Amino acid sequence: MKLSTPISQEPLQNNRLTTDDVGEKIVPIDKLNSMNVVITVRRGKKVVSKLSHQNSTKSFGSSSFCEIEVPLKIPNLICGLVEIDSSYVKVVANTDHIPIYVDQKRLFFDQTVVVADLATVQIGRYEIVIEVFKSHGNDADTGGASLLTGGLNNGFDMAEISKNVVDSLQKDGVVVAGNISEKLKNKIKLRIRKAIFLQNKLSASDEVVKRIETEIFDEIVGLGALEPLLANEDITEVMVNGHENIYVEQGGKLTLTSTKFSSEVALRNVIDRIVSQVGRRLDVSSPAVDARLLDGSRVHAVIPPLALNGPCLTIRKFSKEAISMNQLIEWNCLSREAADFLESLVKGHKNIIVSGGTGSGKTTLLNALSSYIPETERIVTIEDAAELKLTQPHVVRLETRPANLEGKGHVSIRDLVKNSLRMRPDRIVVGECRGGESIDMLQAMNTGHDGSLTTAHANTPLDMLRRLETMVMMSGLQMPLQAIREQIASAICLVVQLRRLKCGKRLITHISWIKGFDPEGSQYNVLNLFELSAEKVLQPQSKVIEQFLYDEDIQ
Repeated sequence: MKLSTPISQEPLQNNRLTTDDVGEKIVPIDKLNSMNVVITVRRGKKVVSKLSHQNSTKSFGSSSFCEIEVPLKIPNLICGLVEIDSSYVKVVANTDHIPIYVDQKRLFFDQTVVVADLATVQIGRYEIVIEVFKSHGNDADTGGASLLTGGLNNGFDMAEISKNVVDSLQKDGVVVAGNISEKLKNKIKLRIRKAIFLQNKLSASDEVVKRIETEIFDEIVGLGALEPLLANEDITEVMVNGHENIYVEQGGKLTLTSTKFSSEVALRNVIDRIVSQVGRRLDVSSPAVDARLLDGSRVHAVIPPLALNGPCLTIRKFSKEAISMNQLIEWNCLSREAADFLESLVKGHKNIIVSGGTGSGKTTLLNALSSYIPETERIVTIEDAAELKLTQPHVVRLETRPANLEGKGHVSIRDLVKNSLRMRPDRIVVGECRGGESIDMLQAMNTGHDGSLTTAHANTPLDMLRRLETMVMMSGLQMPLQAIREQIASAICLVVQLRRLKCGKRLITHISWIKGFDPEGSQYNVLNLFELSAEKVLQPQSKVIEQFLYDEDIQ
């Protein structure tokens, strides 16, 4: 066996790598089309040096192998040697003075270990990871052209690469969930590079390989094809209809993107990763779920057998920072006069419902209204999936919980509303009322918890009140309709109606005062304080406002 001779403390040149050679060197050797070797040297988490053989048609003189001295040395002594041939990689120990371990097994002087595909060499505080990728092709062009068809990503079969990596991790018992360590991230990246090489992409550029590696890594660890879409601040919603069709909402309009998941399995893994982060589950027994991303973005997922075209995922993005009322004014969602009026009502502890259709901006407006609540008050927020971003210091955030596999442990919004009453809240903010919890919310508003805020789906302020009647009936309580209507009229002071135009713009159409209920005519007395004009401007109704301020005793 050929061993190296001691070297000086000067940085090694050409095919020899030392700790002084930080970066990457390419060392061509004979028959490089048959094997690729990557050697990474770390000290703790820091990569101090890296060397790789990349496939090439060039040869290194007449030598059939080259020597790379492991970059840890003491004066006049080399601790280890890596030999690379066209068909093997060997680790050789040159000393017994410093223990050398290969995959946790001690390597004594002059002993040799052949690396089949992956090995970790430990020398003191240094960790040397050796990866060996062997090509099964006969020449550098084999398979290069044949894989560049069939709609693959730059000739790479992304689904196969992802599957191979996931299978190898599962075989090793590796679980990719939650916040994974840097060590595991590096291990996954090594597996990805190996899977890429095994597809024999000898003609692919470094840039293409790096991009493919990033996409596969995001798919296994992160959100895969969704990562660049979620990073784009101009995109407000992402809709995945099966692994091959991803739509986005940008500027209020829907667009089909060219982005795709590598397979249905990859999409399902991403969905499972999202819902598991917030303690939810998605399976055949529970094929639909509401969840959220870590930044608060709203997520809804549905899988077969409910979704006939494969897993479907909808993500409603929220800005990193809560949208303020001033921004809504700049976007002409409402006027300054209307904003000041709403501020006075929130500070005056008036109960408000924000009403509107899907995607009309109800949660955004609720966040903006909540910013007017004084910091001295105790606020309890209740949501299916936590989306509100209140900036006050004294906030208690509650979130519902689905049932477990045994059908136990379910906690509904109604349960949380009941519990919140025992938490001494100054304000109760419910993300959305959509069922029986409405009766508990109304009772809270009527029993000393003034200034509560919530949202609900409806097209007009009057429709909102009618829907509240229906939702109260969904609670199962046997209450006369007359009593329900009187509860609603007594509890609700204002309905703020939102609308989304065809162009995608969102604006307030009505700010309506619920003056009361007329039992003789069986009608709610709804008066518009602000109303959208034909010019799409929110106009104040001066006489109604004067009457409102007088009746409600607002200064």
